[in-house]
Amino acid sequence: MYQNFILFFSLLTLLIACNPGDQNTRNTTYGPGDLLLEIADDRRFISTDDVADRIINKDPSIQLIDVRSAKEYQEFALPDAINIPLEGTFEESARTIMNFEKYTFIFYSNDDIIAEDVWILNRRTGCTDCYIMKGGLNKWVETIMDPKEPPATASSDIQELYKFRQAASRYFAGGSREMNPEPFYVAPKPATKKVVKLTPKKVEEEEEEEEGC
Repeated sequence: MYQNFILFFSLLTLLIACNPGDQNTRNTTYGPGDLLLEIADDRRFISTDDVADRIINKDPSIQLIDVRSAKEYQEFALPDAINIPLEGTFEESARTIMNFEKYTFIFYSNDDIIAEDVWILNRRTGCTDCYIMKGGLNKWVETIMDPKEPPATASSDIQELYKFRQAASRYFAGGSREMNPEPFYVAPKPATKKVVKLTPKKVEEEEEEEEGC
């Protein structure tokens, strides 16, 4: 894994040289050695439980960044997440959104890989307050959307975590975009009976014929 990071960092060096980004926000004191030290440190990750808690409590200091393709983003995304795919990291619109001083950025993809790439690119261009959602959406589905009940012998902390995940699952069940949505069931309307207004037929009285004497 560590060797893969070194290889990827070599490729990033070339990419950053071609796409230097905003020189006014670039951290010139942050070198390759610093980045490698951070890559070896798990503090760049944030758990799905922490992300869920912040969303539920409407934490105004975070901004979720979905780094997958636009198609995947349209199919499912976390609430209020913004879509900035890997290839759009250095576009002007993305740099405008990435206001380094305003938000704590949380990157996520289906797993850790693409989100890690984006995290590295943004760390190299001066973003210091950014994290990766550990395990991505795969872990989100496993822990938040479909949590597994722990055994009865599990510790109280694990039991409490499961209760939180159950509540979070109910909260996010009505999220902005459904994952594998089921068709809505529309109850058929009862047939409307046609009301026919009956008009009583007028009965004409027969005139009595006068009888002769």
